Amino acid sequence: MMNRVYRKICSGHGVSRIHVILAIAIIVMVAIISVPAVKKWKYHGEWLLCADSLRVVNGALTVDYLMNDLHAQSLDGSEEMLFVVLPGREEYCPAGGTVYYVRNEDDTWRAVCGEHDSDHALRTRLNASYVLSQLQAGLILEDSSDGMPEELSADLNGNKLKCSLALSDPGIRRGTRTTRGYSGIVAFYGIAGLGEFENDPAKQGSISWFCFADEEYNAIWSVKDGWSGTAYGD
Repeated sequence: MMNRVYRKICSGHGVSRIHVILAIAIIVMVAIISVPAVKKWKYHGEWLLCADSLRVVNGALTVDYLMNDLHAQSLDGSEEMLFVVLPGREEYCPAGGTVYYVRNEDDTWRAVCGEHDSDHALRTRLNASYVLSQLQAGLILEDSSDGMPEELSADLNGNKLKCSLALSDPGIRRGTRTTRGYSGIVAFYGIAGLGEFENDPAKQGSISWFCFADEEYNAIWSVKDGWSGTAYGD
């Protein structure tokens, strides 16, 4: 009996099956190992495209500044100029990143991508402020007859970000990469009059507290204290 079992395992059919199983296991392992590398390679390619595009945008902003005798236009004026100089460009980041305009110390404007700029803390601050402004506008548009919405969405870097209602501070003090239970980008909002925010000095039913966190930094806003968090050096 044992000899028959041994012969069956060692037969050509048995070995072939084992080889197939091993080959599939190796392919799966290689795929798992390669995913981070592929993501990194993809991000680097998108970063190069974005950097090249924003280099043109910022060059146009600099020329506009020089042609106005070293006086920057208003933001609206600068955006109108870009539409004229760079026609047909609806999105200045080819990879879909949200582009913001930041005023430099010398009064010039600079285009910053919320997905690819090298200053990651600045990205977090800009993205957090942008998402908060959308939530505040969205809450006003919501029909409050059915109570406060437990979830709102915001546009960010070419995607929809789901933001959740919080009745208390979830305790996110860093980026999600080093915060247990979270990953990627998360956002929470507190409503004046609800839960822990019941006594906040804000109009009842309005957003009085907000928390935004990406993988590296977090940004927290409250009607009482303004902005804080690791993205602000706290």
